[in-house]
This record gives sequence, C-alpha cells and structure tokens, in this order.
Amino acid sequence: GHQRIAYLGESHNQAFITQRRQGYLDALKEAGLSSEWLRTMPPSRRAGYTTTQQLLALDAPPTAIVTDCNTHGDGAAMALAQMGRLTGEHAVSLVVYDGLPQDSIVDIDVAAVIQSTRQGVGKQIADMVLQLINGSEISQLQVLWQPEFSPGQTA
Repeated sequence: GHQRIAYLGESHNQAFITQRRQGYLDALKEAGLSSEWLRTMPPSRRAGYTTTQQLLALDAPPTAIVTDCNTHGDGAAMALAQMGRLTGEHAVSLVVYDGLPQDSIVDIDVAAVIQSTRQGVGKQIADMVLQLINGSEISQLQVLWQPEFSPGQTA
C-alpha cells in the first residue's frame, strides 16, 4: 500500500548496483508510482543516516525506504530509530539489502532481502571446481540463486 517509496542506492555503476536500481525503477513504473525519492550516494552509514533525515524532512516524506547496501541501511535504521520512526504507529517501513551489518548498534530485526553471501558463493565455486576436476559436465554445474525476503519488524 505504500505510494512514496525511497531508494538509497550506491553511486557506483557496477552491474549489480545498476541492476538493483533499474529493478526499483521498473517496479515503480509498473505500479504507476513516482521515483522522486531515489537517492544515490557513497556506501556509508553517514550517507544513509543523513539522506534518511533529509527524506523525512520533505513535505511528502516516504513511507517506506529500501536500501541497496547494508551500510546505507544501518545509517537509515539509526536515523529512523533516533526520530522514533523505526517502529510504532508512525514507523517508516525499512527493507535493507543483506540486512543490517553484524556490528550495527540498532537491535531491531529489520526487513531484509538476503542474497548469497561471499562465503556461500566461495563454497559454491569451490564445489563446482571439484566437480569439474572429477569429470562433471560444465552444463550440469549452472546455479541461479534466488534472493529471499525476511520481513523482520520493519516490513
């Protein structure tokens, strides 16, 4: 039911970053919603924090925020928590790609889109190399990992 959905995205042009941003834009277009709350910035907690404060100061602030990296998400969660908007009646929904970092001071279970971790990818690659060495056909080693959604307390 959200009509004003912000997106805090990295300012780099790496393929996975531009694909996430384009997915957000495509979904908004399909739903007939505005992309005026799209923000790009360096991947830092400070950028997520200050951008969230700026967004909430708008005349028509977003009711939901999606972040494409967990450092932005951590900054956004800190700003929302300090403003009393992370939980409760006037909460802003927050979805953080990969969830909050392990060293986050925010102790709320935020909604998250979880993709394969570097460790998981590394294990998958090692297993595939071993299978290749043992004679498996490369066509049998294709893997497409799907992201998972964890609603947490902020969906």
